[in-house]
Amino acid sequence: MPTESSISKKLKLAAKTSNRSAASRLYDIIEDVESAITSGVRHDDIVAILNSDNFNFTLESFRNTLKYVRKKTKGESPKFNIEKPIKQNKPPIKTSQNLVKKEGKKSIDLKALSKIGASTK
Repeated sequence: MPTESSISKKLKLAAKTSNRSAASRLYDIIEDVESAITSGVRHDDIVAILNSDNFNFTLESFRNTLKYVRKKTKGESPKFNIEKPIKQNKPPIKTSQNLVKKEGKKSIDLKALSKIGASTK
C-alpha cells in the first residue's frame, strides 16, 4: 500500500509536468511571480526564467496569462487582496415618508416633521 508521502510526492511531480496549461502552472506560483514583480524584476526576465522551466511564454502571452490568473485569484490570496471596509450600522435617515402613519388614512406626523425641520436649521 502506498504511503501518504509517496502519493504527495507523485502529485507534486504531476503538477509540474508540461501536460497542464501554462495558466494552471502559473496559478501555482503566482505569489512568487507577484513578489518578483513587486521587487522590480522585469517581465522579460520573468519570462526567461519561466521558459527555462518549460513554460514557453512570449512577453505578450505571459502578460495575458498573468492578467487571467490575477482575475482568477482575486479574493483568494490575502497577501494581494485589498480589504473591503467594514460596514457600520447607521440609524435610518428620517424623511417625511418615514413619518406617514400606517393606520387607516395616510397622514403625516406634524410634530415629528417639525422636529426634522428644526434640526436642519
